[in-house]
Amino acid sequence: MSSAVPKNVSPLIRACRWGLLLTGVVYGRIHYKTVKAKEEKVHENEINKATHHYIQKLGEKKIMGEQSMVELAHAAGVDPNRARIKQQITDAQHNDQTLVNKMDNDITATAPVSQSLKTSKTSHH
Repeated sequence: MSSAVPKNVSPLIRACRWGLLLTGVVYGRIHYKTVKAKEEKVHENEINKATHHYIQKLGEKKIMGEQSMVELAHAAGVDPNRARIKQQITDAQHNDQTLVNKMDNDITATAPVSQSLKTSKTSHH
């Protein structure tokens, strides 16, 4: 094999190469920032659009479900408004009962402390 000796490259050509390389890096960085900013706005708009679309579809499904329940109630011979009011009353009673149970639990949880305070007061006298 023959070993070729590398040729000396002119300092002007070397300086031009390095200058162009650094210019390319700086240009790439600036271009990346501008493209990134534009794409972030586009991405945010896409997310907002998808969210709005999802919420709209969810609302449509809820309305269709309620309409279906009304049709089913009519087919079964039940007044849907009366059934809705009855359900609201049942829910309110359930919430009231849950509140009463919670209060009872709170009272029983604090009762032993109250009892121990009463016994400690009577024992000192």
